[in-house]
Amino acid sequence: GPPFYRFLARGAREMLQWLDAWRRLVRFERLMTRWFDVSVEHLARQPRTLLHGDLECHNLMVQPGPKIRPIDWGYASVGVAGWDVAKLIAGWGPERQRHFIGVYLDEFALHAPVPLDRRAFERTLAHCQIMRTLQILYWWEGPYENLAFVDGVLEEMESACRYLDSERSCG
Repeated sequence: GPPFYRFLARGAREMLQWLDAWRRLVRFERLMTRWFDVSVEHLARQPRTLLHGDLECHNLMVQPGPKIRPIDWGYASVGVAGWDVAKLIAGWGPERQRHFIGVYLDEFALHAPVPLDRRAFERTLAHCQIMRTLQILYWWEGPYENLAFVDGVLEEMESACRYLDSERSCG
């Protein structure tokens, strides 16, 4: 919820200050000014569900047949459904992310008891991606001398913000 998101933002900001990455900090603050409070407000209104909390490829076990099972539930919590998806697709690049989300939502719609609002999910996912970048910046363990990684994380945050800007202009 909001206290967790504020904790992540404070930690990400402190990490960028500690890295002495001022150009990146200015970029970060510009994004935060535009979207952080909007994202916190949006995510606070979303329904909550059980989350894996660390959904990455190495935490998925593929079994014969159409069976994929998440393992290592050490970071499980209750939160917004898009959080796990945002974690899973982090770093995949825009084209691969779009393809995965399309397939994911197609499959989800086949099993959902109610109609799926794709745009609403994609909007919530973008807000989750903004928060996930804060988590990555805050918990990043290095190598600190490689600030290209920070640039890549900020690019992912900017991509989510661009999506939200386009959604806002579409109404």
